[in-house]
Amino acid sequence: MTDVTLKENIDTPAVIVDLDKMISNIKEMSDYTKKYNVKLRPHTKTHQIPEIAKIQLSYGASGICCQKVSEAEIMCENGITDILIPTQIIGQPKISRLFELAQKCKITTAVDSLDSVIQLDKYANKKEGKFNVIVEIDIGGGRCGIPIQKTLKFVNKITQLKGVNVEGLMCYEGQAYNIFNHNKREITVNKIINKIVDIAKDIKNAGIEIKEISVGSTPSAKISAKIDGVTEIRPGNYVFYDYMQVERGVIKQERCATTVITTVISKPNTKIAVVDAGKKSLCNDTGLLNHKIVGYDGKIKQMWEEHSAIDFQRTNNLKVGDKIEIIPYHVCTCVNMFNQLIGIKNNRIEAKWKIAGRETNLINKTNKK
Repeated sequence: MTDVTLKENIDTPAVIVDLDKMISNIKEMSDYTKKYNVKLRPHTKTHQIPEIAKIQLSYGASGICCQKVSEAEIMCENGITDILIPTQIIGQPKISRLFELAQKCKITTAVDSLDSVIQLDKYANKKEGKFNVIVEIDIGGGRCGIPIQKTLKFVNKITQLKGVNVEGLMCYEGQAYNIFNHNKREITVNKIINKIVDIAKDIKNAGIEIKEISVGSTPSAKISAKIDGVTEIRPGNYVFYDYMQVERGVIKQERCATTVITTVISKPNTKIAVVDAGKKSLCNDTGLLNHKIVGYDGKIKQMWEEHSAIDFQRTNNLKVGDKIEIIPYHVCTCVNMFNQLIGIKNNRIEAKWKIAGRETNLINKTNKK
């Protein structure tokens, strides 16, 4: 009789996590932030799983981040009480849901324009409540955020509004992903983050309280945590790590906790193996062909929706039906492709977690009201 609890009997493709490695990653980052007296607020978009968020909190995280209102709803429904949404919430449908959440737990959201703040302020005044907001500053990433030179004036304006409470300043130092040399990355991150610290001092000197300076990104986390003035860091990827982090020298390959397990379904020749994990499993974004094959000197040559062709450069002993594991290049978007994450310990299934942040049930309930 087949033992369905054995890792080797998992149906493929499936995304799995080595629980010992995951816990080690969680503990190591938590211990690091405690050493520098900085709060750790993990970004849960990497896993979207309340059970893992609770593990992170149990190891000392001060709260969590969610990238979308729907993700925050799932986490709040599962008892998590301090959530930052580090993106701008625009429009009546999302704002009303945000306000509902604020009645159940502490919710803070990012703002970077008067247009976004005024929408929140009007709704809060109508409901006789307040929104907690954090001002996002653009530090060169070109995505969201107010230009740094306009920050003081902007903060001064929005602190006059009755419907919002300004918690502090935040940024996302995504430039760290573009720097493969640690020393250069450290220089760049220090330069960027110290600009935020300096503008926070200007705001405080103007008589406005700034409680938080919140910064993000896994490759910069251990650099940012050491900068005087930073109060919290928001890494997400660190819970699992991936081959993108290995490629940038952030960690060694053995720290990667998550892999996609896949089956060889065809051997066109002795050097090529075709597996049943393609773009719909390993993800279809940055580094499309850069996923790492575990235990073999092979590289993905081509990907389709449900297939990948792996070129092993030389003859290998793989047979049709054999299973291999692949470390995703970008684990956040890889996990998002699946409905379930399987936790493995000592080659046995120890947990099966629904990737709950992908659900739409709460959204549909709200839309029906």
